[in-house]
Amino acid sequence: MDDMNNMDYANRMMQVDSLMARMTILIEKSQILSKSFGELAVAHHGADKSEILMMQRMSDSMGTMAGELKTSLQQYKKMLGDETASEAGRMKAEVQSLKGVMDGIAGHIEEALQTLQKLQTQLGQG
Repeated sequence: MDDMNNMDYANRMMQVDSLMARMTILIEKSQILSKSFGELAVAHHGADKSEILMMQRMSDSMGTMAGELKTSLQQYKKMLGDETASEAGRMKAEVQSLKGVMDGIAGHIEEALQTLQKLQTQLGQG
């Protein structure tokens, strides 16, 4: 591998590590939100309580998705290492495309947790 390929490889590995760290943060956020929704549900009854518990389950689901994505990123790193050994341009493009998809999924999980955070804040004030 020449110096340019080494730099490209190192850069992509750093990007994956950064995304994995982001997933860890999203997992922690989802756990905090889930706990908060659980505490809010105790103070409510009927339909309100059911809706709050549904938001708690959604928070749990977002955390689970972030965890699964983190596991996928670990596999991606292995694939990246295998792909770097080959010089197939098509393979390189496909592997890079896969990372783009994972970035998009991470963004959607983050947006969902932000929305749930806003709902939690509104419920806590009401």
